Amino acid sequence: MERDKLLYPNGNPRPGSEDAYAVGYDPETGIARDPRDMDQATLRALGHGGPILQAVRQNCRECQAGNEAEVRRCRMVWCPFWPYRMGSNPFHRQELSSEQREERRRRLATAREARREIPEPRSS
Repeated sequence: MERDKLLYPNGNPRPGSEDAYAVGYDPETGIARDPRDMDQATLRALGHGGPILQAVRQNCRECQAGNEAEVRRCRMVWCPFWPYRMGSNPFHRQELSSEQREERRRRLATAREARREIPEPRSS
């Protein structure tokens, strides 16, 4: 089977691919590994570790065969991801003044800059 058919568009291995079984499953039991017992480097190599809303959005894209327009038009309102399919949390809304928005922008920029300066731990 061709390599690109074994991977989702985001690079994650599809079920049945050798990479998924080699990394995500215990070869002795055949049971999926507990992600709490895996190091962050392995999880990131599998394409995990981003913000949860991005993961939900990616799932919706895969459900709709990669078609962004179909994600927007999704009518499966019973799906638990449906309210989050646009990559935001509709239940977390706040009315902010322009000063509050500017203060939050500054704090976010500072936090992002600080995060860039912290090296990621190396796995052994």
